[in-house]
Amino acid sequence: MSFRMLVGLAFLLGFWSAGRATLAQTVGGSESVSVVSNTSSEKKTEPAEPRRTRVVFIVAEGCEECDRVLSRLRRPGGDFETMIAAGWRIGSSPENHIQIVDRLNVADLVEKLSVKNFPTVACISNDEIVRAFSSGCTTPLDAWTLNWLMKGKDERPTPLQPEPVRVATTGNYPLRGNHWSVDGIWNPSKELLIQHLRGSVHSTQLASTWKIETWEHEELRSLHDNLHEHEMGGVVPSSQQLLQQQHPASSFTTARKMYGKF
Repeated sequence: MSFRMLVGLAFLLGFWSAGRATLAQTVGGSESVSVVSNTSSEKKTEPAEPRRTRVVFIVAEGCEECDRVLSRLRRPGGDFETMIAAGWRIGSSPENHIQIVDRLNVADLVEKLSVKNFPTVACISNDEIVRAFSSGCTTPLDAWTLNWLMKGKDERPTPLQPEPVRVATTGNYPLRGNHWSVDGIWNPSKELLIQHLRGSVHSTQLASTWKIETWEHEELRSLHDNLHEHEMGGVVPSSQQLLQQQHPASSFTTARKMYGKF
C-alpha cells in the first residue's frame, strides 16, 4: 500500500471517529457513555454494577403496542442503532443506559408510576424516579425523548414533528409527553394539579384569563412541566418561544427574578 493511500485512510478514520464523538455528546446522557460496537447491543457481555442513572423501558408480555414500539426503535438505521453508535448501551440488564425489562420484574416501580398501559418509560437515579414519559401527547418516543429522560434537558432539534394526539384535550394548551413529578407524585390527579398550579409557587405565572379548572389532565401536566423547566433554564429555543407565546411576560419576569434569571 502506497504512502498516499495510508494518509488518506488515516484521514477518513479520524473524520469518522470525530463525528461519532460529536454524536455521543449530543445524544448521550448526562453521565459519560462508553462507545461499544453494534454487536454488543442488547447483549450482556460480562457482569457489571447496575448503572446509577438509567432509563427503564418497561414492557408487558403479550403487549402488541410494546412490540410495535420496540420494532420501530430497533429497525435498521433506527433510533437504537443511532444511539448505540453514539455509545449508549441498550439491553435487559441494569448496567445499560436503557434497560428493557418486563413489568413483573419491576413491580415496585410500576406501582410507584401508577401505570396500567405499556410500554412505560422512566428514568431512575439511585433507585428513585426522576422523570417519566406519557404517550399520546404529541411527543414521539424516540432517541431525543430517551435523551431527555436521561438528562432532563430537551436538546431536540427544531422543529418538532408531533405525533397525533390520543388523549383528551380542550385545545387550550399544547401537550407534551415528557413529565416531571408534582411534589413527588408521578400520576397526579386533576384536582392535585389544579391545587399545585394555583398555589404560591405557580399562581403568579398563570394568565388571569386561563380557566385551568376546565382544562384536561394532560394539559395541566404539560403546563406544569413547562413552568418547571423554564425555572431550571432547561428549555430549548423552540420551547422558549412557545412559552413566551403562552404565558404573560409579567409572569415570567416574576419567575426570572425569583430564580435569579433576568
